[in-house]
Amino acid sequence: MPWDLVKQESSQSYQLMETESLRESHRSLLVDWLVEVVDVFDISLRTLFLGVAYMDRYLRKSGSHRKQFQLIGATCLHIASKVEDVSYIGVDDLALCLDRMYEPRDILKMEETVLNSLQFQMVGRT
Repeated sequence: MPWDLVKQESSQSYQLMETESLRESHRSLLVDWLVEVVDVFDISLRTLFLGVAYMDRYLRKSGSHRKQFQLIGATCLHIASKVEDVSYIGVDDLALCLDRMYEPRDILKMEETVLNSLQFQMVGRT
């Protein structure tokens, strides 16, 4: 199954940043949730792969954020959707998927934070 590849793709580098507050099992649960979101919005698996890659890159640079972990994952999926899909997942829709734990403005603020942290480098070298 493709999402199993996503879970395993960067587990080795992810283990390097594992802390008491954020473990690989948390990442696995988040990736499962992201797969569900991708299914609901019927977007490409490439978007999922990109979103998880962005999340891993961001977490490697900024450290673990257990309180905002789901927000970070949703935001990275939102960014990936903007990069990859013709019609991207809107912040209002993502806020609903997050059970309104976060407002659309929280997603937009995290988007700014992630993009700045990754220095807007959203595509890999070819």
